[in-house]
Amino acid sequence: TIAVIAMTFSTYMLQPLYPDCPQPVMAVRLLAAACILIITYINCHSTRLSTRVQDLFTYGKLIAIAMIIITGFVQIGFGHTEPFENAFEGSDWSLGGIATGFYSGLFAYAGWNYLNCMIEEMKNPKRDLPIAIVFSCLVVTTCYTLCNVAYFTSVDVHEILNTPAVAVTFAQRLYSHGWWIMSIF
Repeated sequence: TIAVIAMTFSTYMLQPLYPDCPQPVMAVRLLAAACILIITYINCHSTRLSTRVQDLFTYGKLIAIAMIIITGFVQIGFGHTEPFENAFEGSDWSLGGIATGFYSGLFAYAGWNYLNCMIEEMKNPKRDLPIAIVFSCLVVTTCYTLCNVAYFTSVDVHEILNTPAVAVTFAQRLYSHGWWIMSIF
């Protein structure tokens, strides 16, 4: 999954450089490979530094999610609710479509698996591990559901399915010249 995360990161980081045209595949791959190498070096160099870098990126992601959710609620407050009328019209309810949806969603919930690796460092794992798993899954579910609601206030379904960076497309619509900030987070 680190390769998928690095490719997604690269796509978002390169979006300001290629706002109106497709990104070169080689540039995305090279930036993703560089990111993986830098993260590997940081992890090998210092555990404390790797924890701080991870914390920094987590805070950045949470800030971006909060910005998206708040902006979405403001849009709903302004009456941008048309996309929610007949929201599931044209949906693929086949078994294969549902399975693909669940499989795609697994990337958002992949973090619970890493909790198992930390069990040795926990003081009371029998109590704390189930709490951490349930709490983290609920937080992720809530955040991503609210982000998707926010996206639908300004970006139509076809664009969401076709854009390489949905949050950047959302920001381009609503944040005027400050849209590039979403690429940083």
